Amino acid sequence: MTGTYLPHGWPDGLPDPDLDDLDAGDWWLECARRRLCMQRCSACGTVRFPPRPLCHRCLGPSWWWQEVGPGGEIFSVCEPHYPAHPSLRDRPPYLVVLVTPDGSGGERLVGNLVNGPGDPNDPADQVDLLGLIGRRVNCQWEPVADRYTLPQWRLA
Repeated sequence: MTGTYLPHGWPDGLPDPDLDDLDAGDWWLECARRRLCMQRCSACGTVRFPPRPLCHRCLGPSWWWQEVGPGGEIFSVCEPHYPAHPSLRDRPPYLVVLVTPDGSGGERLVGNLVNGPGDPNDPADQVDLLGLIGRRVNCQWEPVADRYTLPQWRLA
């Protein structure tokens, strides 16, 4: 894919990873390195996302970043017809997918589906949303807002 999927100006008001969310700050740094990572508990091995200070299974406070993916499977999909942000007003409808990355222990990530049905560069009149569930995708990185890189998804 050339160019970017998201329009210029999106997103604004993102949290400062150094100040606003200390648990997720390192996640943003891994994304900037184009590494799709999730926390893994050092005590019990549970994978967790979103990042948080304690394990939801054993309440252990220590963890490490485990690389997952870069492939995965679409668990769910939606097709917003109203923009989630003012800079997306010319974009709908578009496809948002919930993906279970390989090696994630069942944890999931949200992102845009940047190709296939609903691609704004190749719009389809009808999208079989249910037909996308279970399809394989690969992570594709998109730099936005100077200091963020977002994981997006592309049909495999």
